[in-house]
Amino acid sequence: MLVRKLSGLSDEKARLLFSGMRLSDIVERIRGLVHAERIAKVGLPDELLADIENCLDQLGHISSRRHNLVHRGATYFSGALISANSMIAKTITSIETDIIEEKTLNDMQLDCGAIFLRFVYIAKDDSQDSEWLSALRLRPWHYKPPSKSKNPKRQGEPVVRSQQPHTSRASRRREAMKKHRQS
Repeated sequence: MLVRKLSGLSDEKARLLFSGMRLSDIVERIRGLVHAERIAKVGLPDELLADIENCLDQLGHISSRRHNLVHRGATYFSGALISANSMIAKTITSIETDIIEEKTLNDMQLDCGAIFLRFVYIAKDDSQDSEWLSALRLRPWHYKPPSKSKNPKRQGEPVVRSQQPHTSRASRRREAMKKHRQS
């Protein structure tokens, strides 16, 4: 509905162009349409365009957590879903674990509902001065994305890389024989 309003296309044409697209592709198109609206200075006021951007940012945070949960798999333990990339991580240090509690899932669901309502109210011409939309816009997001400080790199210190262990049995045997001869 919002894409149709921003693009100015009829319902049929918008469905034809945007159906089957991934969320990230649609978000990219919406951001492009918002940018075009700002340049043209016609159509939606800047306040509503900023609201759309804010909603898209929050939707991106929620989508990222959902992606990890769905594509990495999850295990339910002690009231939380635990998801990790341990099966596809190239090194032990690159393993990421994500713990999502039930409250976090509920917060994400509430925010998705709020985003939907904001988009519906923005897309309808008659509701832009609605008190409901104003109250919804003032409400803070329930879901707060986790901080990205997993492996902070220290600046100024040289990076020391340890030699990776040999993977084949023969190479490990050669290495052990070499160490034995030296001692």
